[in-house]
Amino acid sequence: MSIDRRCGLASLAPLLLGLALVSGCATAPAEGPSLPPPSKEPRFELPALRLPTPGDAAERNYLGLDPGETFALADVRTRILVIEVFNFYCPHCQAEAPNINRLHERIENDERFRGRIKIIGIGISNTAYEVDRFRRLFAIRFPLFADRSRVISRQLGVRQTPTFIAWNYRFDGRIEPILFAPGPIDDIERFLDRLIRASDLNTSWGEQPAPE
Repeated sequence: MSIDRRCGLASLAPLLLGLALVSGCATAPAEGPSLPPPSKEPRFELPALRLPTPGDAAERNYLGLDPGETFALADVRTRILVIEVFNFYCPHCQAEAPNINRLHERIENDERFRGRIKIIGIGISNTAYEVDRFRRLFAIRFPLFADRSRVISRQLGVRQTPTFIAWNYRFDGRIEPILFAPGPIDDIERFLDRLIRASDLNTSWGEQPAPE
């Protein structure tokens, strides 16, 4: 029997929160908005929310943030921001972790992408402890944030994990949605190509410096 690699958020019963790492999926608010069909252009906006500023200096530098208690997503110094919404107990998120690490490494090792595409992770229904454990278990190399109360996931309209969302921080100052993709990314080269084609970077190589 084949298994759908996407993890439906409504399928996690509360008792799974205490089970082993491979035993569950994330929960989603029943009243959350329905996802648009993958074939349509996303209609979401960058949420006006604030996240805790990472205490680690390397993570702050990666995001281009000054020290402080919180930051807005619009404060991240990047051209494309990718958010992975995951859950500590979701086996599909666990299986996707090595692939997203490869994506991060691919970006950081390419001068066209480094500084222009940045990734953060949001742990839906997870505590800071669970998010930190996920980071350690899978050697995640980009900043992760907890969403225990599901406030962030509600604003993003996410109903399953993993889900990948991206915005283009345009050269003219606008921030536009370019990707809403439930399920694993699978092919990182195809994923990168999709991001570039949807953004304004593909016509700007060599014309604008990466954010410092």
